[in-house]
Amino acid sequence: VRAHERAVAIDPKFTFARYRLGAVLCVNLRPPDFERAEALLRQAVGEDSSNAHALLLLAQLLNKGPQRDTALVGRLFRKSRERDPRWEYASLVGRAKAAYEVGDDPVALDLYGRAWALDSSDMTVELRIALLQPDPDAVLADLQRCYARDSMHHNVNLNLGIQYSNRADNEADRRKALFHLERALATDPLDKYTLAELGVVLVELRDMVRGREILERLLKIDPHNHIGHGYLGTVHLYAGERKQAIGHYEQSLLTDPNDPIVCGNLATLFAQGKRWADAHSLLLRALKSLPDDPQLHMSMCDVLINEHDFASAAQHYRQAIAVKPQFRNANIEKKLADQGFW
Repeated sequence: VRAHERAVAIDPKFTFARYRLGAVLCVNLRPPDFERAEALLRQAVGEDSSNAHALLLLAQLLNKGPQRDTALVGRLFRKSRERDPRWEYASLVGRAKAAYEVGDDPVALDLYGRAWALDSSDMTVELRIALLQPDPDAVLADLQRCYARDSMHHNVNLNLGIQYSNRADNEADRRKALFHLERALATDPLDKYTLAELGVVLVELRDMVRGREILERLLKIDPHNHIGHGYLGTVHLYAGERKQAIGHYEQSLLTDPNDPIVCGNLATLFAQGKRWADAHSLLLRALKSLPDDPQLHMSMCDVLINEHDFASAAQHYRQAIAVKPQFRNANIEKKLADQGFW
C-alpha cells in the first residue's frame, strides 16, 4: 500500500498507479478499505475504461453495497468481460450475484451455470446453483453431489441439514438433518444459523437436554433470536416450567409477533391460566397464518366456550373435525348441544 501511495504522490495523473492502489486496498489489505478503493477505481475507470480488471474490481465493490445500482453493476461486469475475456468467469459470477440479490433467480441460475461450465472448481458457485434449483428434490440431489466433493464443507452440511429438516415427516429424515447439522457445527461452533437449526431438530426429536444446551448457547450469541426463544419455550413447556416457557414465548413474539406456532403454544398456556382474552387474541393471530390448522381451531373452540360464545365455538369445532375427524370430543359436543349449537 505504501509503495503504491508513493507512486500516486509522485505522479497524481498516473492512472495505472491509482488503479493498482485501489486494487491493493480492496483485494490485499486486511481489513480492506473499500471506500478509498472505490474512489480510486472510479477515477481510474473514468480516465481509462479499457482496463478490464479495474472495471471488474469496481463492479465487485459496487455489488457489495446495500443501495447497489444493479444496472450499473451489470454494465461494469459486461464491459470487463468485453475488454478482456479472461475476466469472463468473475464477470458471470458477479452478474449472477447481482441478479440473485434482486430476486431474479432464473437469471442468476443461468449465469452461475455458465460460470460453472468455465470453471467447476468453486464450491461456492456449485452450492449456489444447488440452492437456486426450483424443485426441492433437485436441490437435495445437487447438495448431495456437493457433499460427495467435500463432506466437511460448512455451508453444504448446513443446507443439507435444513433440507432434511424441512422435509422431515419421518424419523429417518430428522436423523439425517441432525447428522449434517452436527457436522456443520463442528466446523463453525459459533454459527447462529446452525445452532438455531440444530436446536429445532433436537427439540423435534424430543432430545430436550441437548436441545436446551444448544438453544441456550444460541441465545448467548444472539439474545433476541426468535427461533431460540420459541423452541426454548417449548423445552420449558415439556419440563412443566410454565413461567419460563411463557417468558421465552413472549420474548420470541417481540421479534416475530405473528409466528403461528409460538402464538398457539402461548395461547395454550394462557388458557390453562384462564387468561381467555389473551389466549383469544393470540389464536386469532395464529389462524391468520394457518387458517386450516385443526389444533388451532380446537384451541379457539375451547377459549370461545369459556367466553360463552357457543355459536363461534361450534364453527371452529366443525372446522377442526373436518380436517381431523379423530379430534371429535363428546364433552365439547355436549357443551355445545346444551346451548343448542350441536
